[in-house]
Amino acid sequence: MQNQGHHPELRQRKTEKSVSSSCPDGSTHYRRRCYIISSSVASWASAERTCSLLFNSSLTSVRSRRDMSWLWRFAGRKPFWIGLSGGPGHWMWADGQPVSFSRLKGAPLGRSESDAGPDCVLVENPRSWISTSCSPETQHRFICSAPAQTH
Repeated sequence: MQNQGHHPELRQRKTEKSVSSSCPDGSTHYRRRCYIISSSVASWASAERTCSLLFNSSLTSVRSRRDMSWLWRFAGRKPFWIGLSGGPGHWMWADGQPVSFSRLKGAPLGRSESDAGPDCVLVENPRSWISTSCSPETQHRFICSAPAQTH
C-alpha cells in the first residue's frame, strides 16, 4: 500500500493559507481534520478496523453542534456510526478524546439492563444518537476522521 500523504508536487505550491493538500486523496478537509465517508455498510468493529487500516484514522468523534451539522450533511443526511462506544458512565471516543458533547438518547434500543457487552453509537439524526448493539449483524455506513497533516 502506498503512502498517500506525500505529494511533492502539492507541497511546492502550498502557501501558509492552503490546507487542501493536508488531507489524503479522497478525503475531505473540515476544521483541521480529514474525513472519509464509507461507500458501504459495516458493523461498528469492522468500521473502526477499516478506518484504522485503510485510512490510518478512527471512527469520527463529534465535538460540537457545528461539527454535528457538518457531519450530517457530509453523510448525505443518513444514519452513520460514530466512534463512541461503551455504556453509561464509561462512554469513550475511539480516538481517546474525552466526551464533552453528546446527543445520546435514553436507554439502548432492544437491550435490557442485564445485557453484557458494550454499546456502539449510531447518529440517527443531528439531534438524536442511539446506543445500539455492537453485534456483527448491526451494520451501517460510517465516517472516519484523522487530524489534518500540518507541515
